[in-house]
This record gives sequence, C-alpha cells and structure tokens, in this order.
Amino acid sequence: MKQTTRASMVCIKNQFYDRRQTLDDLTQACAEFSALDGRAFQAMKGNGFQNLAQVLFDAGRSYNNSSIQVQDILPHPTTVRQIKF
Repeated sequence: MKQTTRASMVCIKNQFYDRRQTLDDLTQACAEFSALDGRAFQAMKGNGFQNLAQVLFDAGRSYNNSSIQVQDILPHPTTVRQIKF
C-alpha cells in the first residue's frame, strides 16, 4: 500500500483529501459514464461535458454543508428540451 504524503493531499475547509484518490475516483466515474451511457471516452474532452462538470462542481461547493443527491438537482429531460439557444 502506497503511503500518502502531505504533498499529495489537498486541504479544503480544514479537511485534507487524498488528491490521488480523488483523481482515481474521477477516472473511474468517467469510465463508468462512458460504459453505462454508451459514450465515447473522448466525450470528457468536449466543451459541453466540461461545462456540465464545472457547473456541478460549483453547485457542490455552494451546497458543501448539506448532503444532497445529484438526482435532486439535475433537471428533468423535458425541462432541458424546452431551453432555447
């Protein structure tokens, strides 16, 4: 088992998180996204996906003191369909 050093940790609001574990979790989630939804791995490089990821990240920061489920904040597909560009 690899020892975690302080240099590999990131501090957020006085809590330390293992940066390597976070990156591994993100990589795993991206692989599952591709497999479960039939998306190409390249989808993670797209502007649309990165914009969605940033908005979700920002939303998570604003709700950092509560335990929310992503299903509770994602819009219904019919709501998204009504958006005019």
